[in-house]
Amino acid sequence: MAQRSIALYRSILRESKGIADYNFRSYASRRARLGFEEARAVGAEDAARLYEEGQKTLGMIRRQALLGQWYNPGDQNVMEYLQLGITTADKQPKYHGVSTVEATAGVSLFKKTSGS
Repeated sequence: MAQRSIALYRSILRESKGIADYNFRSYASRRARLGFEEARAVGAEDAARLYEEGQKTLGMIRRQALLGQWYNPGDQNVMEYLQLGITTADKQPKYHGVSTVEATAGVSLFKKTSGS
């Protein structure tokens, strides 16, 4: 049972890498790690039940990864830019014509018009 559990753990981690959204991807891998750490000291009956739950979770992660590939908008978040080593403002996405660096530096997204 231990070898099957380790194989299931590795499969869950491998499939979670296929999830397009960073937040869902990191949650899936973190939750798998914590779940398997919690399940280390369980009995044989509980181990079989937890293994079946793990199989269901693996199926859910596979479906999530597939749906994420179909409906991925292509935008990356700040954490993914940092992982890629992109730190310049011109490489970051712009929202409403303002880069994220300008927005966090206090540049107002709402400029006063002369008529107000």
